[in-house]
Amino acid sequence: MEEDTKGRTRYKIEFKDRCSKNYTKLVKRDPALEKKVNGLLAKLATGEICGDVLHAKLRGMRSYHFRMPKVKNQYRIVYEIDKKASLLHVHEVAPRSRAYVGLERHAEESDHKRYRK
Repeated sequence: MEEDTKGRTRYKIEFKDRCSKNYTKLVKRDPALEKKVNGLLAKLATGEICGDVLHAKLRGMRSYHFRMPKVKNQYRIVYEIDKKASLLHVHEVAPRSRAYVGLERHAEESDHKRYRK
């Protein structure tokens, strides 16, 4: 497990396949968004900031909400922390309107179900 300069655990960031494709398309259109998301992911990986806990079929995941300056869209980073493996799994980075579409189905099909009680 790595630690940052303030002694906080630093998780390795891993994009899920579905997210990686969507994220690549999204940041090609807006390079400022890539810079913002990378900064937020670094803070999420060290616990400087924390997203809201999700419920029901997405239990175990969190969602961090943010806006881009001069843009009306609100964005979401949907992620999950695996403390045993020291990983921050990024499931989705998308505008609010599309962030959760398909995630429930994806969560059921993926290894996410092992985290459910």
